[in-house]
Amino acid sequence: MGNSCGNLREYMELFDKYPQYSGGFLWDYIDQALYQTGPNGKEYLAYGGDFGDRPTNYNSCGNGVIFADRTISPKMQEVSYLYQPYKLTPSETGVTIRSLQLFENGEYYRIVWRLEKEGRVLKSGEAPLVIEPESTVFVEADLSIPEKAEAGEYVRTAALVMERDTPYVKRGEEICFGQTTEQKEEKGKREENKHPLLRTVDGDSSFSVVGADFRITFQKATGKLVSWKIGEKELVYDPVHTLSLEFWRAPTDNDEGYHMTEKCYFWKMASLYPKVKEVTCGTIDHHAVIDTIYTLGETAQCRLRIQIDGDGNMDVTESYTGMENLPDLPCFGVSWELPKAFSYITWYGKGPQETYRDRQAGGRLGRFETTSALSCTPYLIPQECGNHVETRWVALTDSSDTGIRVESAVPFEFSVFPYTCHELEGARHWFELPKPYASVLRILEQQTGVGGDNSWGAWAHKPYRLSGEETRTFSFSIRMLQNGRTA
Repeated sequence: MGNSCGNLREYMELFDKYPQYSGGFLWDYIDQALYQTGPNGKEYLAYGGDFGDRPTNYNSCGNGVIFADRTISPKMQEVSYLYQPYKLTPSETGVTIRSLQLFENGEYYRIVWRLEKEGRVLKSGEAPLVIEPESTVFVEADLSIPEKAEAGEYVRTAALVMERDTPYVKRGEEICFGQTTEQKEEKGKREENKHPLLRTVDGDSSFSVVGADFRITFQKATGKLVSWKIGEKELVYDPVHTLSLEFWRAPTDNDEGYHMTEKCYFWKMASLYPKVKEVTCGTIDHHAVIDTIYTLGETAQCRLRIQIDGDGNMDVTESYTGMENLPDLPCFGVSWELPKAFSYITWYGKGPQETYRDRQAGGRLGRFETTSALSCTPYLIPQECGNHVETRWVALTDSSDTGIRVESAVPFEFSVFPYTCHELEGARHWFELPKPYASVLRILEQQTGVGGDNSWGAWAHKPYRLSGEETRTFSFSIRMLQNGRTA
């Protein structure tokens, strides 16, 4: 139900491995919900209990891969990829295609391919497809990385598209795809890092880093980031909820069936009420350092170390020491409430729809754009949604491309909503949420998968959980953006 279809890939791998295996069945195709008029005078999709029917099964009717209004849910991205009838594997010299069809010979399709770097197409091409049922062919194509190309990650994508119109699909529509990546290493010596002049202001209650067109200020008693100004633009909406420890998520329908709120409530309390144990502000090796140690509950601890250079580049490291008998974490990272104007999102990672650790096979690596409002997936009950895994970088800006860019040496996860996870959790309908007032950025090392075996007890499979007994460290960097460029 709701945000689900996790670990479907495992079912399909068994289906491919064992000839007599049956699995990967979905219940069901489409949500069942009816339009009602809400207290705000607007129509919404109503579920059990909204018609005065008590007792009821509430939103158990919301278990489709298509929403009740016939729009496609993000779950379809995963299902369509794992059910696709051809497997495509692009390489430097071409594309290998394996047909899973029993009768179709591929005459309806053309194969297209491209080589990209962070969304920029470097090479592309296409050819007619000739393939017999249950066979494998290789189509030659030049997808090699240019010899003089810059270092970085390159993505090869191949897809089958419709050759002509049919009663159910239009010419040019994609039927299936495959991707591979290659990293081109940097040759030669890197330039030594230059240390820009660091200017700090150490006051009685605040500690600031000041540059040519920015000022970053922390509260010394709590270590909280209370202001970050680029020119006259303030990036901090609420200093209480800026670079805050984040261990919680709005429960999904599967979380509710597992009773996550009862089993893992420790982490909700840790997110809302961490206790500041120690704060250190100072300068070390041409950097300002703000080091805060928090106590979670009675004995658990988490440390947030922030390091800033003279150009305002910020490096953040969050570390947690695992403890016995603590429950699994819904997620591990930080959250940041920015003013509502900073609602334009650009990222390089898996997309375009939401993805999770156990539901990312159908996501393709690329450069995508959206807004905080469009990131809210309209499941019948508000819940965790809009997450993106395998993210290399994400930029959050206003209409003039001023804002921040978050990046990490290791792929991470993020989401941006007009609401906090606690506000989403407290609503049973979308009209119950407050009027958007901020853009809430969640920067996560990882979060628990959404699961998909059932919605009445099963949770995410163990490989997709975050053990509270394991030590975790998450490092990322934040760069200022002005007119779309790093400051």
